[in-house]
Amino acid sequence: MADRVTSRSRWRAAIARSNGFPLTDDHFDLSQARDKALLTIAYELFSRLTSLRLVVRTIRMISADRPEILRAMDMIDREIARIASLAEDMIAATSFQAKGLPT
Repeated sequence: MADRVTSRSRWRAAIARSNGFPLTDDHFDLSQARDKALLTIAYELFSRLTSLRLVVRTIRMISADRPEILRAMDMIDREIARIASLAEDMIAATSFQAKGLPT
């Protein structure tokens, strides 16, 4: 069991090094890596959602006379808002943890 834990730690350290995380004495702070990954994911989500919002806006403008399309765009807008809310929650939770505040 101890060998498996040691090899897993070495594997994680190797992955961390390959992703550009600095290591000191083969010690790696996994919570920092997790927080950095969550922030990256959240910001990537926001940029993709912005693109989707622009596409929905464009489709609305060219489909103003098609109520079925407008209903579909409403549904897509709601889903975009839900995903944006999740991304905001990820950023907030990560920020609280980085400051040592309870989440």
